[in-house]
Amino acid sequence: EDSKAETVARSTFEPTRRMDLFFFIKHTTLINRAKLPSWNLKKIAIITVISTIALSLAANYFDWGN
Repeated sequence: EDSKAETVARSTFEPTRRMDLFFFIKHTTLINRAKLPSWNLKKIAIITVISTIALSLAANYFDWGN
């Protein structure tokens, strides 16, 4: 039984470790649903700003703009 549970745990957590960002976004989205709408708007604004900065940094790094 222990080995079976371990296998299930491994198959559950290893893919999420590989998709860390996706797991984080999904997790925070679930948390946001339980909070107040005003907090959701604040969080969405913060995520938008961060993603915009990240995209501009990536564009500079890969020279997409040029």
